[in-house]
Parts: sequence; structure tokens; C-alpha cells
Amino acid sequence: LLVLVSLAGFSCSPDDPPGRRDQIVRFPQPATPTESAQQPYTTAELRKARIQWGTYCFQCHGPAGKGDGPAGITLDPPPRDLSNPEWQDSVDDEYILRVIRDGGASVGMSGNMLANPTYRNQEGVLRALVAMVRKCRAQK
Repeated sequence: LLVLVSLAGFSCSPDDPPGRRDQIVRFPQPATPTESAQQPYTTAELRKARIQWGTYCFQCHGPAGKGDGPAGITLDPPPRDLSNPEWQDSVDDEYILRVIRDGGASVGMSGNMLANPTYRNQEGVLRALVAMVRKCRAQK
């Protein structure tokens, strides 16, 4: 777990040192706050969201959100494939935010998707996680 937490803070961008790319946990990359003045989160909140994804979301949803994480293969029902365009079109950002914050059972889905009460008062981190979920679609 400590290894995942330490690796999750890095991104895999063209600027990463070539030798480190194989060691980095890969996850969806939303726009950084500097790319758009409309982003509802700060750079620090995005950093926390990346750690959250690399520590927790990755375990079930996998690095690109396809539901193929190491723990996800044992779950019944299996984790949602976040890259599925039909699913992406069927939900709004508030639904995704609620599932992340309150868990799957809060929307009538599997209780395997646990709530994250730590983020109840961290709207920016939640919004950055939603952006990461939305970015999964582009990676299908």
C-alpha cells in the first residue's frame, strides 16, 4: 500500500524521466487547472485525486478504468467499466460524484463500491475524480 501511495503522486507525461515510466501507476489524466480557467479544482486537489485513484480506484477499476484492477477480478458483480461510452452517456457528473462520495449502495448499485466519507468536505478533490472518470471514456 505504501508503494502505491508513493507512486500514485506521479503522472505519466512526456516529461517523465524515461527510466521511471515503467514504475509509475497509470491512471486517467484530466486537464490540469492551468489548462482551463473553468476547472472546478486546484492543482493540489488534482494531486489528491490522483493519489486517491492510484490507491483505491485503481484496485478495482484498473489503471484506465476498464474494471480490470487486481482486486476487481474477484468481485461479483464486477467493477463498472468506466470507459463504456453508453454508461458515460447515461450518467451526469453529479451521479458519479455521489457514487464516489457515498458509495455504490447510495444509488442502488453494489456495496462493493465503498463510500469515501473523507472527501465529503473536499468538493474539488471529488470534482477532479469525476474528471478522471470522464477521461476514461477517451481511453477506450
